Amino acid sequence: NENSNGSDAATSILTAEGLSALDIHIIAVSKLKRQEMTFSSSRPGRSSRDNNKNNSNGGGGAAQKGGTNKTTPPTALLKALLAAHNNNNNKGGPGLAKPLEILLECNSLAVLEQVALEEAQASSSKLRARRQARAKGEGASVMSALSTPSGSTNFSTFWVWEWALVIFKSDFMKKFHTHAHYANNQNKRSSRDQHQQNQSSPPTFQPLHAAAQVKDCPLAFLILSMRAYPQQVRTPADDIHGNLPLHTVAGWDVTDPSSVSRKSMALSTLVSEYPQASKVRNKQGKTPLSLALETGTSWDNGVRRLTSFQREGSFRSATGPSRQSSYVTHRSGTSAAR
Repeated sequence: NENSNGSDAATSILTAEGLSALDIHIIAVSKLKRQEMTFSSSRPGRSSRDNNKNNSNGGGGAAQKGGTNKTTPPTALLKALLAAHNNNNNKGGPGLAKPLEILLECNSLAVLEQVALEEAQASSSKLRARRQARAKGEGASVMSALSTPSGSTNFSTFWVWEWALVIFKSDFMKKFHTHAHYANNQNKRSSRDQHQQNQSSPPTFQPLHAAAQVKDCPLAFLILSMRAYPQQVRTPADDIHGNLPLHTVAGWDVTDPSSVSRKSMALSTLVSEYPQASKVRNKQGKTPLSLALETGTSWDNGVRRLTSFQREGSFRSATGPSRQSSYVTHRSGTSAAR
């Protein structure tokens, strides 16, 4: 029972290897899925590729026809463990970057293959748009074609992606409730106002924004979120900050070399997808560059990439018209270890 204090305490116990119950559940289900894929691919009369695709999608045929899908991963237990994990996290526990990292490591071949496929298709689509624009002599249409891409549905039933979405949403809801509780305490509202605040609905769940809000999120899941919901690269978060995903990642305060390298790659990925984001200001009037500098991002680990798209002139607000800026960019002194 995830609602009991004893249950939450039990899920916080770690193995000698530092694994939680949530981590072990992800490892166990990943191993089971690999075994199912191996068994299916060895059956006569069916190709290995078809079976791997069907099983990695959670046996989509039966599920889509309304039948019983015996290979569906136990997401109910995942949600219960996430609820307990979030309760422990309120007491100073770890975030959800580690479970996401374990999910990726246990299914790296399938996930990275999907990422490569999505990136290749995205590149081909952009190249076709540029060629069509050149053929018509419509240079302005290039940006128009690239600014409204359609989301990919190639991996919408891939069980690893479904689990990543469950983890993102769990983290999103936890942060919403934490912020609402903090706001109530800070503002010292009346009991009636607090009740109304607690009954208010959370902002719209935006998977790409939720992925960016998981500090040190694995790059593969960030890329898949971007390909599934490409419009969110250009859409401010539905919250008090109004950040684009690039703002959020630029604000990651990380010091571990591997995390610094991941942040650098995430910044490069997002700014390459939507270069104009480097000039956009959030509701506090900050650009991704200013947030990157505030968190100690070095020149080689992100600032160079952000400044490559900066030009003298106007900076656009995510929620308002353009305005002039006297913001001066500068190189940081030393680069952090990759």
